[in-house]
Amino acid sequence: MADSLVQLANYGERYGVCVIVENHGGLSSDGTWMAGVMRLANNPRVGTLPDFGNFHVADGIDYDRYQGIRDMMPFAKG
Repeated sequence: MADSLVQLANYGERYGVCVIVENHGGLSSDGTWMAGVMRLANNPRVGTLPDFGNFHVADGIDYDRYQGIRDMMPFAKG
């Protein structure tokens, strides 16, 4: 995931855009996982778009929204 985001960001740089990922269910709604991906990407053009109300990881499993925001905000671009 991190490698793909960096490749997209490198392509987008030509157009002056950043690549941001919104927590929108599944792994993207796991704040620990998402922060890890952002650390691996380690690219100024890659970041997050924290959605305060969307931390549904799987059926019957929600990631704590407050922790998720704390996890994702250091990488927020929008």
